[in-house]
Amino acid sequence: MSIGRFPGRFMFVAVALAALAVGGFSGCKGGGAGVSPELYVTATGAVDSSMERVNNGENRDFREGGGTMVLVFGNMGDDILQISNIEIVEKNEDMLISQDVTAFQYPIFVENGDYREVHETVVKLNITYVPDADRDLTPTRIRLTTNDPMYAGGIFEFTVSPNEKTAEIKVTPNNYIFMGATSMNPATASFTVENVGDADLALASIRVEPASAYSITYTSRPIHENMIIDPTVEGSAEGPIEVVVQYRPVTPPDLASLEIQWGSLIDTGVECSGTPTCQNSDKLCPDKSKSCPYTCFNGRCNCTFSEQCRAYFCDDPQSPDCKWRCLTGVCRVPELTSVPLRGEAQAGSLEITHGDQADGCVNFQSVTVPGTSCTKALSLANPGPGSVLVTKPTVQVSGSPETSPYTVQWFKLGAQKDGECGNVTGEEITENKYTLTPENSPITVAITYVAPADSGFNGEMKVLFANPYDGEQIVSLCGGDKKGELAIAPAPEKVRMTLYAAPGTTAEKSFVVMNKGNLGLEIAGVSVEPANLEDPQAFSILESATGPFTLSEGEVRRFTVSFNGTHDGGTTVNGFVNIDYVDPLAGEGGQVINQKINVAGFNSFDGVTLPVADAGQVSGPIKAGDSVVLDGTASVPGSYPIPANSGYIWFVSKKPPASRVFLNSAAAQGQLTVVPDVGGDYEFRLVVFSVEPDSGQAYFSHESTLSFSVMD
Repeated sequence: MSIGRFPGRFMFVAVALAALAVGGFSGCKGGGAGVSPELYVTATGAVDSSMERVNNGENRDFREGGGTMVLVFGNMGDDILQISNIEIVEKNEDMLISQDVTAFQYPIFVENGDYREVHETVVKLNITYVPDADRDLTPTRIRLTTNDPMYAGGIFEFTVSPNEKTAEIKVTPNNYIFMGATSMNPATASFTVENVGDADLALASIRVEPASAYSITYTSRPIHENMIIDPTVEGSAEGPIEVVVQYRPVTPPDLASLEIQWGSLIDTGVECSGTPTCQNSDKLCPDKSKSCPYTCFNGRCNCTFSEQCRAYFCDDPQSPDCKWRCLTGVCRVPELTSVPLRGEAQAGSLEITHGDQADGCVNFQSVTVPGTSCTKALSLANPGPGSVLVTKPTVQVSGSPETSPYTVQWFKLGAQKDGECGNVTGEEITENKYTLTPENSPITVAITYVAPADSGFNGEMKVLFANPYDGEQIVSLCGGDKKGELAIAPAPEKVRMTLYAAPGTTAEKSFVVMNKGNLGLEIAGVSVEPANLEDPQAFSILESATGPFTLSEGEVRRFTVSFNGTHDGGTTVNGFVNIDYVDPLAGEGGQVINQKINVAGFNSFDGVTLPVADAGQVSGPIKAGDSVVLDGTASVPGSYPIPANSGYIWFVSKKPPASRVFLNSAAAQGQLTVVPDVGGDYEFRLVVFSVEPDSGQAYFSHESTLSFSVMD
């Protein structure tokens, strides 16, 4: 290429300029009078076009796969062309320009008639484009400033662009609002992911972020990293795919995104005969102070692990801002397509009232003659604003009678009650579930008690509901006799108290005893012992007041079992907590009844990481009668997953004696609703467990505690 002024040409230029000053050159351009230069730009070589000449404002594409494009800036006019500047306005990072145009000696003069690559005075640029792994598909923009009068200000501008096949993702629908979902009845929506580009698409991941209220339940086929989706236009069996998202309300409106990370199917383009070729490649790994993530496989350099890519390309590989990963053998930051998700669910509330609330129970204590009956009515109301899905109330009876003395019916709005113990009449609800709204409430629940032949039986009416959160309310039922009633949490018949302590350490777990009856309950003693005489004494109860004592009506006491991991009994020690109490109907000097809790202590559990319980927090102020959501979903699984519908053990460990709340959920979801019924201090505890899928072995966390105060 010839640029600048040359000795053999200087005299000609000077004479030409002198002649122009006197009267101009002879000749014409475009049939007009006078002489003038004419910029003539051509593009040849690896060009995806049969047209050589490039006009002002046009674009020239490289052939697919790139190569070298030759640009020639010539002069088809009949006067000398003066190029006063060549500027690379924008540059594709993957394009190499043969000359540094900023180093040219301007102005450059191109003689009239020189427009071919072989002509001496033309300006020639070679642009080489080789698409690499992290392809840049932006154009390079070139601007020339000349004395060609055809262009305003002499400015001539054009672009040179890659022409690579590329994937393009399309997600349908591109946003979604979930309406009317509840925790018991979640909502789902299907999303179609397709490739509408002209190259294969590789999936990096599909997830919902944040995921607390959402989950991907299933797809049309299993999704995995590096899964390929062919262009839809090819009609391949490898696309499109279906993704189904489930929404279960947490704190509506729940905002999230369906995030799909993806990229075109590409490789590094670096051939190799061994891994050192990849490690020494300046294209792949220019920073030799770091460990190169590429190795040689089947004659090409490929990455294998995303962790290695992050370690090489990020200052802090653990930072959320580090997006690098290994996708189709190439370290790169995947494309991110986000579909906005919004979960809408207005919360309703459930209020239960009845005429005996001052007694602390639905009171049937006066019904003592065997065979006589009494019906009491309770009102279930929803003040709004949303709906509440209520399950038909059920009654659980203490003492395990052969036939329950209680029966339950429920009636729609407008039911009537006949006197204190008379029947309820109206339109009975026949379904097992009923949607309660502010408009169709209150509804009436009728509980009929038939006095048994022997002593009366206390019970509990349980009302399950979703508003949209899963919850339950419990109303105590008092039979014909006053008596104490022992309750233990966590439920000893459903869960074993399990403790983990390495040798040299101890572990502690709680259980509570409560009098759910309407008269004092005599506790003879609380103790712990090994299951077998030859077993070590590894367990102890930390509290000193272990009996005898009297639990007053509604009183809760918490006890702490300690397990010492230093013992001679092997890795596992089994034992029992004994709770001895006096039969509440036997009178003074009556029979002592024993209730046991199974306990187990482990000082080794094969390197398994235990789950970590997180009982969460509640925001105040809270008033008596408010619904409070206990949220343990921030608990951490450990080595194995926590079962979503049964892996949470909630129990109450402190409450005002006047409160009838007794939460004792031994296999629950992460969220439960409780309704503190009187003012005072409350404390709830959470234990979670994870399950090893192959063996079914459960591993339990330590306790997490949630405390809050309630105003009257």
